[in-house]
Amino acid sequence: MASPVSAPNPWRSPWRTIEAVHLAAFSFGLVAVSTALGALVLPLKVLQVAPESAKNTYLAVLATSGLLVALSVQPIAGHLIDRATRNGVHRRPFIVIGTALSAVALAGLGVASSYPALVVAAIALQLFANIAIASY
Repeated sequence: MASPVSAPNPWRSPWRTIEAVHLAAFSFGLVAVSTALGALVLPLKVLQVAPESAKNTYLAVLATSGLLVALSVQPIAGHLIDRATRNGVHRRPFIVIGTALSAVALAGLGVASSYPALVVAAIALQLFANIAIASY
């Protein structure tokens, strides 16, 4: 007598446990960086490069520009990465490259000595971090 064939479990994740742990650690790191940037680092950097009378306006423009980049990059990058994975490319290179370039942009935030340089570094960070995030 043949053994019964069991149907695949629709609730089982296609990811192995170690992959899920790596992804959770990556997500935790991104959330920690973005929280620290928004609450502490960017306001202090804006104080260094902006006039005291316009610091809130400068910070609002900086935050809004970063959010607009994230809003536009996330769906575009997600679509392009999904398309690439259908053609046999893995998602991991996008995560690694996006994270590496995010680290470079983060260093750029640290050395930015003018408001335009701070804006460019913050936008680059949003761009590259969202490419990495869109990969999963």
